[in-house]
Amino acid sequence: METMFDILNNISNVIWVLFAVFIVLSLIYSVCKKPELCKNSEIDAVSTVHNDFSEYNKFLNENNFQYSDDVQASCSKKLELCNAFLERNPDNKHAIMEKAFLYYKLGKYNEAISIYETELDKIDNDNIFKDTYITCYACCLAESGNKNAAFDMLERFYKDKSAKYYLSIASVYEALKEYGKAIDNCSTAIKYNPDDESAFRKRAKIYKILNKNYDYNEDIKKADEIREKRMMPFK
Repeated sequence: METMFDILNNISNVIWVLFAVFIVLSLIYSVCKKPELCKNSEIDAVSTVHNDFSEYNKFLNENNFQYSDDVQASCSKKLELCNAFLERNPDNKHAIMEKAFLYYKLGKYNEAISIYETELDKIDNDNIFKDTYITCYACCLAESGNKNAAFDMLERFYKDKSAKYYLSIASVYEALKEYGKAIDNCSTAIKYNPDDESAFRKRAKIYKILNKNYDYNEDIKKADEIREKRMMPFK
């Protein structure tokens, strides 16, 4: 059985892989399809996201941060390091959003919401992490007792009711342990985007919680197939 330490480290590894793929694809697209972007702000935006993420994680590594099975202790230690990093790098958007997330995980909802309210709109829409920030904000609102505010906020950011919107709704219901509604919204997200690996993995995670092992295995298999297909050009 995986420990919380294993789970958090697996998540970290997945984020690093996705981030690397995003950077490569963004640069290839910019050079091959729109060479003029090499001289404008869109390349700068990609570089800023990369630098913010890399500098913050380099700082964590230099300070030997690792997750432990004690999630609260890990989040408290990481928040301490995050604050220290922001003293030197107050404009690092990734660290600012990480601080909000850590407050949320520590149950300090008001502190987290205050950051999300003032900083989230400053994040560029093409930032690879923005959907994650939005979802964390929604879960924070819901867990603090403001479920309707969470849904209103998601409608503001996702006016088109895309797969991302329904996947965020599913995350809110998952956070509230309303697993049936979480599964329904994952399924709706899949209808909007049948190749959404994240939707299959989230639904699989909930099936696992509910001990629906057959459904869990089917969704994991499908998610793996989608990932394999996406990674084929890099092999």
